[in-house]
Amino acid sequence: MKHNAPGRCTEVADVLQPGRTMNLLKRAGLGAEAGAIAAGGVAVFFFVFDLLRLDPLATPGALSGSTVGPGSISIDLTSLAGVAAALVTAADLAALTTVHLLTFSAAGALAALLFDWGRGGGPTRGLAILGISAAAFYGTVVWSDVLGLLDTAGWGTMASIVLIAAVLLAGSLRIAFMPTPEDEVADGGAS
Repeated sequence: MKHNAPGRCTEVADVLQPGRTMNLLKRAGLGAEAGAIAAGGVAVFFFVFDLLRLDPLATPGALSGSTVGPGSISIDLTSLAGVAAALVTAADLAALTTVHLLTFSAAGALAALLFDWGRGGGPTRGLAILGISAAAFYGTVVWSDVLGLLDTAGWGTMASIVLIAAVLLAGSLRIAFMPTPEDEVADGGAS
């Protein structure tokens, strides 16, 4: 069943039907970009959260096994073992950042393919984006084995982060798929 009424989200079959002006690869690419924006928003949120607690490296410290940041084990860069520990920490943080970006990019691509972002949406699409964002965030946390981060920041903070990620993802997708004046002329001016 298709939902063609204004303001209702469409089904996957309607979004993917032949004749759409935007192909699947382009839709997925725009979705991946929107997901990367959401991932960046989550990283900025943690940075600001840590600054407000006056512990600017708390999150990187938690993510790297508490080897960096105030109150952690100091890394001695004058010894080979200290340099190796610093390199391992940097590699862990780089891997986590990569997984974080890839996970949210995949979430954005999925959301771009599931919904027609050129039309208005409703609560169903909002809840779906919230679920996709939560899966991306918690998937990254579980994959990277930093479940202690959930205890450090608290569940309320985590829920706020998921909500911010969902809003950033939905907003970025909506902007990316806004019809241009050329699209409106090609569609007969219907808006």
